[in-house]
Amino acid sequence: MSSGLTTGLIVVGIIVILIGIAYINQQMEKNRIERSRIAQNLHDQINMLESLLRDLPPHYLHKGLKRLLTESMMYKANHLFSVGDKNQKHFAKQMLGEAQSQLNAIANQKGEPKEIPLKTAEQVRRTRNLLEVLNQHLLSLARAGRVGKDKAKSYHTLVKFLYTQAAFEFYRARAEELEAKNKLRGAIHQYYQEVTELEKFANKNGDRIEYVRSKINALKRKADEEALEKRNHQIDKNRPTELEKGMQALNEDEAAGKMKQVYD
Repeated sequence: MSSGLTTGLIVVGIIVILIGIAYINQQMEKNRIERSRIAQNLHDQINMLESLLRDLPPHYLHKGLKRLLTESMMYKANHLFSVGDKNQKHFAKQMLGEAQSQLNAIANQKGEPKEIPLKTAEQVRRTRNLLEVLNQHLLSLARAGRVGKDKAKSYHTLVKFLYTQAAFEFYRARAEELEAKNKLRGAIHQYYQEVTELEKFANKNGDRIEYVRSKINALKRKADEEALEKRNHQIDKNRPTELEKGMQALNEDEAAGKMKQVYD
């Protein structure tokens, strides 16, 4: 083999090696970028789950739902621990500890949390935004096969109910506040708003609907009675008393007497 051919083959070999190294480096960079993307996505999802567990009203987090979210957070933290960088691994380890503590608390929990109704429009807006995030997460679990279809359907129905609950709790609180101030017409309007929301799940809210309707009728009667009483009081206030009538008659007689003296 000639020296020129040998040199050519060596050069070709070096070029092939360099191309191979470049390709390997490129794939490694792609893998690093993809790994970083996955880790950041997991980090964001863990933060989202922590926000749901922290910021949703406690009585919206029924034990089963709270356990599902906590287990989901633990699953993602384990995944992050295997793919994340040093800081992400530290974060994942911290969240794993919190998730385990949360699961222990759920296991020891007796009954459901005390209901603390939403009382402001801002609380309703914030809660409904969180419920929309929750619904998206539940859908993602169903698509990934981590929640069965029937279970996913029941959770979806629960979220829809909680979405209306955020509204009827607000209307109820406003109605009770106005009623306490004896602003009956305003209270009646708020109770009507509550009934509108309750009727979206009439089978679940039947007793409350019946109670609120009877409450509205009672308040209407009371408001009508107060309005009539006020109107009668105003009439009585404007009607001259017997003494006033007598004084008026005396004044008229006195004036007439003076006029007669003038004419005489």
